[in-house]
Amino acid sequence: MQHQVWTEFSGKKSRDRALLSFGAKKATNASFLASRLALTVLLLAASPASAQSTTTFVSNLGQTSTYGVEYSDDAMFAQEFTTGPNESGYKLSEVVIEFNSVANPVRPFDPINLAIVDVDKNSLPPATPDFGIYESVQGDPGEKVVGLATVNKVEAGGEVTFTPNVATTLKPSTQYFVVMKMMRPDPKCVDSDNDNNNDYCIDIYINVKVTESSNEDKDSLPGWSIADKHSYFIGDWSTNSTSFMKIAIKGTIIDIIAPTVSRAEVTEAKPKELVVTFDEALDTESAPAPTSFTVEIDGNPGPQVSSVTIDGGDTTKLKLGLAMALDESQTSVTLDYEKPGTKPLQDKARNEVGNFNQPVVNNAPACPSSNPPADAFWTACLTVGTDQSQYGYTTSVGSLSTKTFVRDDGTSYRIDGLTAGGGLYLSFTADPRPASEAWILQVGSRRYWIDAKDTYDTSEHTYSWARPGFNWDDANVGDKVSVSLVREPNQDATGKPSITGTAVVGEVLTA
Repeated sequence: MQHQVWTEFSGKKSRDRALLSFGAKKATNASFLASRLALTVLLLAASPASAQSTTTFVSNLGQTSTYGVEYSDDAMFAQEFTTGPNESGYKLSEVVIEFNSVANPVRPFDPINLAIVDVDKNSLPPATPDFGIYESVQGDPGEKVVGLATVNKVEAGGEVTFTPNVATTLKPSTQYFVVMKMMRPDPKCVDSDNDNNNDYCIDIYINVKVTESSNEDKDSLPGWSIADKHSYFIGDWSTNSTSFMKIAIKGTIIDIIAPTVSRAEVTEAKPKELVVTFDEALDTESAPAPTSFTVEIDGNPGPQVSSVTIDGGDTTKLKLGLAMALDESQTSVTLDYEKPGTKPLQDKARNEVGNFNQPVVNNAPACPSSNPPADAFWTACLTVGTDQSQYGYTTSVGSLSTKTFVRDDGTSYRIDGLTAGGGLYLSFTADPRPASEAWILQVGSRRYWIDAKDTYDTSEHTYSWARPGFNWDDANVGDKVSVSLVREPNQDATGKPSITGTAVVGEVLTA
């Protein structure tokens, strides 16, 4: 159905008449509109702390257009919308309205004063359409919040962008209207010869696109909506629930709340990385220096923070590289942050994260492994160290959690070194000197065979080469790796076996 509002002037002034056709239910009367109380308007005195990109709060411009609605002077046309729940509100920057056409003889909108006049009758005062945002009162437009001005002309229809004439904040979870009001000052007609017949009158109308779809576009923010009706005013406010004005409301989300920590965690897969999750996105350029963070274990200084990055894929996550991996035994881990004087951690609105002390959920694996290889006679945790000169060449030297052990035969061992540099090397002291035997050295999930023929350097020491080409690199420094020694199975027996027990038919002898 075509919905139209226009005013037609012709002939004698006494014959001026208004012809209306809407097919909608009357909602309120004009006297109620005049008695409404003024509502508070929130205005921003200055720009927010940082320039933010414009966000589309809500839109139905992407929905299919059904037809155009024409309206003329002395009428108002309005579309209700509801804002989202952000407690600090929303800064309004743009309102987009889709027009079907501007009919002749009408001059395009003037971007300065919005005047619309008949191009052949410029002697008459111009009709000025009044565009604005109004707050809702009992479902109808109430007090005007802010006026809107065009930034481009309307010549052949299409989407037209309007901007607020003063900085304006829309309140959260509030109903507003986009209102178009056509008001033309007198005289509306000219009777130049005073014969009580009008020589000419201004005839002005605009065609606004509407849709019958009640859906918002998919990029609209949660909590925002466009009402499933449009409103119009010809003496009284009325509504039409079958078509909806096509609009978009844009701006920036006002954020005055600093991010807070939701969780801090070290994962099993990356025990040398501490991930801090915040309740909102961080500014990717605000990663502070590592010295702003301190890790404590059981109240004592823990590994230093070596790097700080903000995850580009999920900007709520701050990733801290640790100089040394954590392990399962470290059950009381905390992270301290002290806000630096320069380049503090902040969100996109430059709200700075305050100092915090956060417990860390430590899911790092056990080291040494809680499931060592079967028949292991020594297991320890190796912390990979930095390069240094040893044995005449550069090697990576690590520290071991356990360096001494006693075998079942009573031999005491002390591991003197486990190094990597052009190969993997193991040196140890044994007392008394044991017989040579083949061992398996397991480093993490990798296994290396140490031959029994490796000779002792002295009566108490052996120096055993395991694998050439093995090296730790800089990325491994601080890693914790479980290491074990296992006697290689299926070795030739040493010494003479002895048989114990008395031989009895049908019984088993033990050797």
